[in-house]
Amino acid sequence: MIRQTVVTPIYLFAWLVVLPSIGLGTDIGSDALELYSAQLKPLFRARCFSCHGALKQEAGLRLDSADLMVDAGVLTRGDVSDSSIVARVTATDIDERMPPEHEGEPLTGEQVELLSAWIAAGAPAPPDERPETDPNSHWSFQPVVRPDVPIVENTTWVRNPIDAFI
Repeated sequence: MIRQTVVTPIYLFAWLVVLPSIGLGTDIGSDALELYSAQLKPLFRARCFSCHGALKQEAGLRLDSADLMVDAGVLTRGDVSDSSIVARVTATDIDERMPPEHEGEPLTGEQVELLSAWIAAGAPAPPDERPETDPNSHWSFQPVVRPDVPIVENTTWVRNPIDAFI
């Protein structure tokens, strides 16, 4: 009886505390992914998308997905020193610094550190991340185009061109 009362709390402790924590080591990839999703993507949205988003792409640059940053050459996964995005947000030259002086305050030291840590960890992004779509590309904003009238086998019942679509 004594053995059962001592062993049960030990097993309970192992199941509730020790075993779950074994897999909770510092997984840099998932931490960096969480950092991007929770802090950096909202930072980019607030500070960068007005000039480098779906509606407007200054210098042809979009920052609304990590893959677009890599494709544009401003982000080199795992290499902070080769990522020009870090050089631009830390530039002392007002003409080079992002965001520009008239667009807002420079990023804080903490924000730059977060960006650098994310890049150093390989700049992971969610696998299903998609760039934001341009609202002007919605079908309702497209010009109306008259479709070609289809050719029908039995032309005797077509009294009006619209009948060919039925």
